[in-house]
Amino acid sequence: MKFSSYAVFVDNRGFRFVVLASLLLFALLTNTSAQKATSLTLHLNQPGAALNINKVTSLSVGGLDSSTFWADRGPDIQALKPKIIRFFAQEYMDEYPAVNTYNWTKMDAWVDLIHSTGADALVDITFKPKVLYPVIDPSVMYPNDWTQWDNLVYNMVLHYKQRGTPIRYWEFGDECEIGEDSGCPYQCDTTAKNYNLWYDHMARAVKLADSTALVGGPAASTPGLTTLPDLLTYVDTNHVPIDFVSWHNYTNDPHDYFLNGQTYRQLLAQHPSLGAVQTFLGEWNTDLFNPPTNPQFQPTFIAEAAYWMKQGGVDLGGYYHIRDIHVSYSVFSQFMTPAGAQSMVNWWDGNQVDGIYDFNDNVRPSYYSFQLLSQLTGSSLPLQLDPHNSAVHGLATYDSTLQQYNLVLTNFSNTPARVTLTLQGASSSLTMTQTILDASGSDPNAWLQPQPPVSVPLGTTQVRVTLGKYGESLLTFIK
Repeated sequence: MKFSSYAVFVDNRGFRFVVLASLLLFALLTNTSAQKATSLTLHLNQPGAALNINKVTSLSVGGLDSSTFWADRGPDIQALKPKIIRFFAQEYMDEYPAVNTYNWTKMDAWVDLIHSTGADALVDITFKPKVLYPVIDPSVMYPNDWTQWDNLVYNMVLHYKQRGTPIRYWEFGDECEIGEDSGCPYQCDTTAKNYNLWYDHMARAVKLADSTALVGGPAASTPGLTTLPDLLTYVDTNHVPIDFVSWHNYTNDPHDYFLNGQTYRQLLAQHPSLGAVQTFLGEWNTDLFNPPTNPQFQPTFIAEAAYWMKQGGVDLGGYYHIRDIHVSYSVFSQFMTPAGAQSMVNWWDGNQVDGIYDFNDNVRPSYYSFQLLSQLTGSSLPLQLDPHNSAVHGLATYDSTLQQYNLVLTNFSNTPARVTLTLQGASSSLTMTQTILDASGSDPNAWLQPQPPVSVPLGTTQVRVTLGKYGESLLTFIK
C-alpha cells in the first residue's frame, strides 16, 4: 500500500478517529523502517550494444518423452522470444531403426514446433540405437561401428539442412559424468577421456554435413567437474572444431552463474587458438533438491539469474524446462538399465517445480518473469547500482523502433526496498508505467499488476518505486 500524504481529522465522534489515525501513522512508520532505501541512476542517453537478453533467457526441454508435450503452449513460448530451445535426440525418437535406415519423423515434429516459436533448435545427441549399442550398458560410450555412427550423425544434419529447417546448434552428450541419473544412457569413465573421442567423431560429422552449424559440449552436470578442461585440451591439440562449451547448474544463489561464466572465460583464455568459443549454461533453475517454498522466489530468481549471467559473460542460457510431464518406465527401460529407468520415474513423477507449466499444464509465476524480461529489446543502457544494497539489480534497454526505455528491477531479498531512480539524459517528457510481478497469491490473473501511468515532465530527474520481498517490476518510459 502506498501513501503520498496523510491527514488526521477529529470531529464530535471524537476519540476513535484519533486512535485510528495513530494506528495508521504507526503502521506507516513501521512499514517504512522495514524497507531498505536504494538509489539507482539510469543513463537514458548512452545506448550501447544490443542486450540480447533472449540469449540467456532461452529454454531447455525434452529428454522425457518423444511427444511434443508442450505443443499447445507454442504461441505462449513464442511471446517470450527465446533465442534457442534445446532438446534431446533421445533413443525413443527411433532415429536409426536398422542399418542404413533413418527415421526423422518424431524429430521433425520437435524441430518444427521449436521453429514455430521463432527460436533456433539446439539438438543434444544422447541416443543409443540398438543396431550400434546392442547391450544396455551406460559405461559403453562407443558404438560398435564408427562408420555407421558417423554416417548417422552426418545424415541427420544433412536432412535438416536440405529440408530447409537447418539446426544451428549441435551438442553431444548430457551429464555423462553421472550416467543414467542424467536421464541419458551414457556414462564417461572416471577421467572422462573416453568422451573426447566420441565428441571428436560427432563434431567432424556435423561440420562435414553443414559447415555453418555450431558444435559443442560436454553439458557437464556441475560446473566444478574436470570434463571441460580435458575436452578443451583435446580439441586444441587435435584441431577438433568446438564453437561452444556447456554446463549445468541448479542453485538457489544466482550469483553462482556469474562465477561460472568468469571461470569458463578464464579457462577458454588458456586456449586462444580455439578462437571465439561461446559459453552455454545449458540447464539452469533453482535447486531442485531444495526448492524454495516462497512462490515469489523462483520468478525473481529468474530475473536475477539473467542479470548475473550477463555480468559473468555467459552467452547462452537454457532454463530447464518448459513443462513438467510424467515419464514412462516402459519407454526408458528400452535403453536404460532397470535401475536407471526406475530412477527416472522416481524423480520425475515426484513433486517437481522445474517447468514454466506444471504437470496439469497450469502456468507458473516463472512464465511472467520471462515475459517481463522479454520486453528488454534494443540497445543496453547503463544502470548505476547502489553499492550499499547488493540485493537490488536491474537491466535496461532503449528500443528505437518503439521509442521507449525498459527497465526490469529485482529485489532478491526478503526485505522490501524503496528505490529512488535518477534519470539522466532525457530529451523529452516521458510517461512511466510500472508492472509489478507479485506471485504471493493463488490467482494467476493477479500475478501481473499494471500500475496507472505517471507523467514524468522534462527536467524531472527522479522517480520512486517500491520493490516488495523478492520483488520484480518492469518500468517502461515512453517518449
